[in-house]
Amino acid sequence: MIKYFPATILFFLLFIGCNDNPTEVNDDLFNVEIQVVNLNGNPLQNINVSTWNKINYSNTPPKMVSGNSIKASSSIMYTLPERCYIELKTYLLNGALRENVISGYYEAGAYQVTLNMNDTIGTGVYKVKMITSSDSISNNIIFQDSIYIVLWQPDPVYSIIGKTDNTGKIRTNNKLFFPHLLGLTSIPHTIETGPEIINYFTLSDTVVITLSDESFTKNISYEREIKNGKNEIKLTWDDTLQKYFKHTKHNENNFFKSNIIKDTIVIPTEWRLYQNYPNPFN
Repeated sequence: MIKYFPATILFFLLFIGCNDNPTEVNDDLFNVEIQVVNLNGNPLQNINVSTWNKINYSNTPPKMVSGNSIKASSSIMYTLPERCYIELKTYLLNGALRENVISGYYEAGAYQVTLNMNDTIGTGVYKVKMITSSDSISNNIIFQDSIYIVLWQPDPVYSIIGKTDNTGKIRTNNKLFFPHLLGLTSIPHTIETGPEIINYFTLSDTVVITLSDESFTKNISYEREIKNGKNEIKLTWDDTLQKYFKHTKHNENNFFKSNIIKDTIVIPTEWRLYQNYPNPFN
């Protein structure tokens, strides 16, 4: 059954965006082959293929927010009971370093950092690691911790994995496009203003596969299961079922701005790193 993709509904899931060039996690035993054909069964070339996972919730999922014109972002908080040197970095799920976020000395206090997806840090799941030490060469580590952050937005433009070739096919064995296969643990959903956990979610093996024309002005979305091993999927591009929409370019200003907010009044009593308002719920 064909599932249409509503352009205004945000924050289900996607992984790597079209402008992102991740380090691949290849597996000879895993591959995905998607073929796109017309109603007569003939292969179609240059069809954009985009994918993102759906999600499973431990409890009743929160209400999704729609109509947001800002690309996915995720806020994290950390508290420093004393002055220290901080290194805050993001990593891909395969352990490869993705971005140096913060590096320097900071006074005691409570801080918030908002990570925004853009051309440098794309959509996906990332591991954030913080190390605090008494000096810049990390000889005396005081505290270290890590969390997962989610930067997802189901937009075919940002979730594209490639175009079909002259046989109508696209092939990949890169598991970073399908992070549910990497054994990621449950991700907490916390309240907006603090670290209180109210829910958990995991990545589903059900993947939304969206087909789009070259200008991304129309598309069709399907749902299919992607599992370890060989996945062969044939999808039909049907002119009578196409969902038309006007694609609006998301605001990319201040892409990956740290937006560090310091609370100069409250001096924390403990070291903490946590996510206080994770996507895909914002």
